[in-house]
Order: sequence, then C-alpha cells, then structure tokens
Amino acid sequence: MKGIYKAILLLLCLIVLVSGCGKEKTGSANAGDSQAAPAHEIGPNYRDSLSLNDENLFSVINDSDRIIDISDVNQLRDAVTNVFIARVDSIDGCSTTVSSGRFCPVPDEYGKLTVLQSLKGEISNSTVNFAKPGGIMSIAEYEKYAPAELIENHDKHRREAGLENIDKSSTYQRFFEEGDIELEVGKTYLFFANHIPETGYYLIDGVQYGAREVIYSEGSEFVNSILESDELQLMNNDTKEAESLRSFVDTYFPS
Repeated sequence: MKGIYKAILLLLCLIVLVSGCGKEKTGSANAGDSQAAPAHEIGPNYRDSLSLNDENLFSVINDSDRIIDISDVNQLRDAVTNVFIARVDSIDGCSTTVSSGRFCPVPDEYGKLTVLQSLKGEISNSTVNFAKPGGIMSIAEYEKYAPAELIENHDKHRREAGLENIDKSSTYQRFFEEGDIELEVGKTYLFFANHIPETGYYLIDGVQYGAREVIYSEGSEFVNSILESDELQLMNNDTKEAESLRSFVDTYFPS
C-alpha cells in the first residue's frame, strides 16, 4: 500500500516551482570582496531531530520550470543577485513561508551562513540567513499555510490510496529535485543566490549547480582571498569530480 501511495504522490502531486516565488533580483555587483571568517561553533541540523523511517517518510519530486540553463555558469551567474563562498553554520528547519513571507508549494530549508568571500553582489554582514528549496517536513506543518484547494487535492489522492486516516503530524514528506544535494553543517560551499529584501534571506538557486562544496586538501585553509590559494577545489555535483576553485573563479569572475 505504501508503494501505491508513493507512486500516486510522485506522479500526481508533482510540485512546479514557479519562477519568481519568493525571488527578487536586485542589488549591485561588487566582485572580489573578501571577509574573514570569525570564530564559530557548529550549530544544529534540524534533520537530526526528526524521527524518520521507511514507514513515515515519503518523497515528493520538485519539477521546476526555468527560463535559463542552470548548468551554464554564465547564465546562472547573471540570473542571481549574489554569488559567494560561505560556511554552513546551522540548518534550523524547513518552512513553506520563511524566505518570502508567503506560502510557496516547494518548502525551503533555512539556517545561517558565514560568508567568507563575495564574488558578486554586496553583503553587509558576515553572517546571513539562507533558504534553499527542498527539505523534510510533516504533512501537518506543510498544510498549515497551504491553500484549501491544495489540501483537498492531496487528501483526495490519499483517500484513493487507502490512506485517508494517515497521521499528518507524524508523517513526513521529503521534497527534492533530481540531482540536488543536501547541505551539511560545517562544510563550505560556493553559492548562487537571490537576496529577498522583504525577509533578508538569501535564497539559494540553481539546484546542484547553485551549491557546490569547496574541498580543502589536508593542511590547507581558506585564506583572505581565494586567488591566493591553488589548493582549494570545487566539487562538480554531476560528475562527482573536483576542479580548481581558483581556475573556476578566474574563468567566471575575472577581476
């Protein structure tokens, strides 16, 4: 029965991420700005506090319509307000309203980042709030701010699957887009993001192309400018191979 429910949920409840949901494309470019990383303590990852198992966790695939080719670095760079390298200090939760202040059918994981270096756009603080499409939340929490017609539609599919008595408060949905990655607290990434002035959040865009891990070789560290280091590498989430971070920056963010 669970397999039937999964199939129905995946095939009939695909969520289309409409371009512009919670996005603003404002701000000026100020490439090459650098900020030193302050001392910090690793914060929480909300996923660790969830009681999940094969019986209470279902997957929902996000199918996003886009007007650009997000695998093209030039197009993605030009489409966002900010590009920066930052460390994930915490992943505090998952919400349908956090980034824009209004309901969006694809929820966002949210938390705090320490910005180590800005490549595009001005960032006034070294610590910023971020949101990234996807994540895990209970059905009850998801439906808290959802339109009535959306809830009715989802309930209809559950009835058809024989799951009309499901406990929404203890049943979870994992929202994800094919190819995307889950961020990890304490790791450093190159982010492509849009600043949302109304909420102050930086909304990570570009799926697996908009969040790429910066890899430190043994004994290496992040210096004041990435242009001073040849040791740092950047993960390609499609090929799972690493490339030179300095070469990437020189190519797409020339001074």
